[in-house]
Amino acid sequence: TLEYKYILMNALYFKGSWSEKFDKEETQLEEFTNNEGKTSLVYMMNNTDDLYCKKYDNLSIAELPYGNKAYSMVIILPNEDETLDNVLSNCTDMRDKIDEFFINKSKDIETYKREISLKLPRFELKYEKDVIETLKQMGMKDAFDAEKADFSKISSRLTSCITKAIQKTYLKVDEEGSEAAAVTVFGGMATSPGPSLTSEFHVNRPFAFLIKEESTGTILFMGKVTQLP
Repeated sequence: TLEYKYILMNALYFKGSWSEKFDKEETQLEEFTNNEGKTSLVYMMNNTDDLYCKKYDNLSIAELPYGNKAYSMVIILPNEDETLDNVLSNCTDMRDKIDEFFINKSKDIETYKREISLKLPRFELKYEKDVIETLKQMGMKDAFDAEKADFSKISSRLTSCITKAIQKTYLKVDEEGSEAAAVTVFGGMATSPGPSLTSEFHVNRPFAFLIKEESTGTILFMGKVTQLP
């Protein structure tokens, strides 16, 4: 009988309150257009605040700070005539725009910071996936090969390959802020040894998001929302 001989777990947890919390009395049912074009009613949070935001040719980016602004959520919202899949398929273009946004936002406050009428759905996401094939595609192959795996630098007794790799992620966004957690588990078997006018940023269609640390730019969580119940 094959049994797991070791488990390596990597966990990350984040809980942050918005710098400017949403007023719960302003939250109301509004339409959200899902990835397939169907609409559903969701609880939409509403706020008006001075935020860093910029519109590009095919998408808009807005930054929602947490607490003392050491962390923030970054929303990537495709234009109404664009799809999220098209935006995400050109990773280089999207990454260039995100980099440009963060490099220049503090240098050119007149262009990037403005009063924003913000609509953001209240949502909760849960995600679980076996990531072995994903890691192989990224170049991590030997670790899953019983003949090539070498974990001797961890322990001379580890003579098996990794046979299980699961990632679980949870995210909750509401009027107070965000709570997120991610756990990655590896298991091995012993099978072988600006402007004055208010601008609109209405997140009423599929979008992508990042939760990042401000001083280093480190991305803690990232994902996309394509449909809401």
